[in-house]
Amino acid sequence: MVKFSPEDKVQAVKRYLYGNESGGAITQSIGAHHSNLHQWIKQYEAFGEDVFVKNYTNYPAQYKIIRGKALLISYS
Repeated sequence: MVKFSPEDKVQAVKRYLYGNESGGAITQSIGAHHSNLHQWIKQYEAFGEDVFVKNYTNYPAQYKIIRGKALLISYS
């Protein structure tokens, strides 16, 4: 499964909305399913470019393990 950056999503949506290319041509060129592009377009139209910016932090696995152990100890 391919992950797309917020910039990739915005660029694909704009290519479609500005009428430069068809949805099929865009999804084929970026390797996405047509339903992904359709969803991105709806999100973009409703909330703008900021909808694709992630509002969470990724923590490394080691941190999660240590934090999980600490929580288990505190609940014991």
